[in-house]
Amino acid sequence: MTETSWIVRPATAADASDIAQLMNDLNRHEGLDPIYSEALVLRDGFGGDAAYDVLLAEGSEGLIGYAAHQAAYDTERGGRSLWLLDLYVAPDARGGGAGQALMRQVARVACDRGCVSLWWGVRSCNRQARAFYAGLGAIDDDARILELAGPELAALAAQAE
Repeated sequence: MTETSWIVRPATAADASDIAQLMNDLNRHEGLDPIYSEALVLRDGFGGDAAYDVLLAEGSEGLIGYAAHQAAYDTERGGRSLWLLDLYVAPDARGGGAGQALMRQVARVACDRGCVSLWWGVRSCNRQARAFYAGLGAIDDDARILELAGPELAALAAQAE
């Protein structure tokens, strides 16, 4: 797929089913369960209380990738930030510039919102992604992203007064 055979655009609610499919493709790629449905994407990705925003890379044959992001705050720099939740391009569309175009648009959103930084996580074992991000000028500071979920999250919350 050539760089001129696709566009990057903001997602709409009409894209929810396709977004769910792309999110599930990313989950499967990372060895996770495919948990997304159109209803879940509509609930959390659209409306007045949306938890995240999505940009889509669309080719002549349909959607080929997406970037999901949400507002954050950079305590190191004392300013608004953007957190990139996901960046995914379908395997057969990789290498054509869609990932770079999605990242450029996410950076544009961050700058348009007055953000001082753009943050995201990447699995340490994902050398291809780390090389891609380094090519964009990203700094790999070897930080770790930690998580509490399910019973562990509930157990810690139960200890709060």
